[in-house]
Amino acid sequence: MKKEKFFLLIIIVFASACSNSESLIQTAIAETEAAKPTFTFTPAATSTLPPTNTATAVPTSTNTPSPTPDLRIIEIESNKFLMDEDDLPSNAKYYIPTSRWMSPHHNSEIISGWGQEEGLEYLEKTQRIDGWFVQYLRGTETVRAPKYMYHNIIQYGTIEGAEISLFEFNSVETNPDENKYVDRDLSQIGCDNCIAYLNKEMDSSGKYFVWYSIKAQYRNYVSIVAGGGFEDEVEYDYVENIAKVVLEKLKRAELVEP
Repeated sequence: MKKEKFFLLIIIVFASACSNSESLIQTAIAETEAAKPTFTFTPAATSTLPPTNTATAVPTSTNTPSPTPDLRIIEIESNKFLMDEDDLPSNAKYYIPTSRWMSPHHNSEIISGWGQEEGLEYLEKTQRIDGWFVQYLRGTETVRAPKYMYHNIIQYGTIEGAEISLFEFNSVETNPDENKYVDRDLSQIGCDNCIAYLNKEMDSSGKYFVWYSIKAQYRNYVSIVAGGGFEDEVEYDYVENIAKVVLEKLKRAELVEP
């Protein structure tokens, strides 16, 4: 299976911009046993009165229905949730160098990049609708921050489709030799499901170039935020904080019945 679209897009769009950016990253049943009471026979007392029959009520079992799952989705187009400059720390002075660094990524490009068979398999399994991507370049050398900040936002037809994309079509599952899961508590991000992964490669100078990526599913959307740069420039927490900010746009969106 080819790498997910995150890596495909980055390689296509930024291959001519920087050799480092060609190495992009595209997470009780408790058993009980009732004790059997010991039965002790006690003779009944003698009485001239007829015994009174006492009926023992049989408890009525009440079935509690399972809660109806909330399958509401977001129908707003994906470009409305794309990362913008206001989502990024102002001291890093991130900017978009050229128009090629921001673009829609249609289903036709999935098929073109992955091949007919694998592309159609992905589209059918996930019910992908459309997506956008953007990448920013750091505009100063005076702060410690990723050289690149990347965002890919993808809309799917159903919540199930987004979940399949998250767990089956991610960079660790499709390319485990180059990408590894990051063992972090992702509950604070606010997603329905999240995974984080790391790509780390040595360049020709002997320095490591890394990408931290956080792939978050909310309803029928998947948001991938990634930060890349040399190892001494990129911190996981920096990328996670931006992932939280970007995800809030999705969480404020109106929900509709599918």
